Amino acid sequence: TDVSISQDVESFGNLVFENCKNLMTVKIQSNIGEETFKGCSSLKSVVLGEGVENIGSQAFYGTAISKIVIPYSVKSVGCGAFNSCTNLTDVYALSKNIEWHDGWDDDDEMFSNNSKVTLHGIAGSGTDNCAQMYGISFVPIDYAQVNIEVNNDNEAVLEWSAVENVQKYTVYRAEKENGNYAALSEIVTGDCKYTDRNVERGKTYYYFVLSQMLLDNELTATIQSNIVKTYIDDLAIKLSCDSINVNKTATLYLWASKNVDNVEYKIDDPQIVSAEWGDNWVGNKVALKLYGEKKGETKITISNDYNSDIAEVYVTVSQGRIK
Repeated sequence: TDVSISQDVESFGNLVFENCKNLMTVKIQSNIGEETFKGCSSLKSVVLGEGVENIGSQAFYGTAISKIVIPYSVKSVGCGAFNSCTNLTDVYALSKNIEWHDGWDDDDEMFSNNSKVTLHGIAGSGTDNCAQMYGISFVPIDYAQVNIEVNNDNEAVLEWSAVENVQKYTVYRAEKENGNYAALSEIVTGDCKYTDRNVERGKTYYYFVLSQMLLDNELTATIQSNIVKTYIDDLAIKLSCDSINVNKTATLYLWASKNVDNVEYKIDDPQIVSAEWGDNWVGNKVALKLYGEKKGETKITISNDYNSDIAEVYVTVSQGRIK
């Protein structure tokens, strides 16, 4: 007998399938109550979807499962959930923040009557701690570790470490850390990099990467990376430096954000330094060539017609040019 429970069912009560001896396969997308499948001695295959957040106490007590993947969405596993699962050899727990509960009697021990089980999880996670507590084997699972920066085009650039046996990566974004994350892009194995060009200035964004991988040559699992945060600068103009020394000549580089037009410069003391734009804009980048006229210090202010943002650079001329 097979049972499939969709994500439309948020959760179901305790003891629902207790002692269903003919139940062999279960697919679940919702939370699992206490002792839900207890005593289902023919239950060999359990597939947990990413809608599952909690697994109740003794939920799979005495079943015949041999391997199970606990998705990254699961936050809590109740006491004795896998007690007396004598065929169980491998548990893959993909959440960093999962909590494994322990009880007071033998029936509430997580892996009682099974000394051959191996836990696979993220090093330093609750799964790692659970393995240490019960003195059972632990194998760390690799996961993408993401770094982020904002490039000179005011775009968010994500790079992450490659994951073994990965099938694809999916990049997610939200505007709040605990908000609703939307998928931005799927990336097939190879390039562990993504540039988010659809960002707005003055906003904060949060990202993570899901890695879909093959476990043990037969089980497919998805594991979440760390969450990274970035702020997209609201400045219309950025300069390559905020102070510059001119020894006869020097070059200052300027980046203008999207929609910025009519960029102008103003020199406080043109007798100390003069300037002219480079030949062409390359994308949104242009060079401002500086020429020292005589020794001294002054300031150059860059403005634009898009908004009131200005950028300033302080100039020291150590040697004037020879005319």
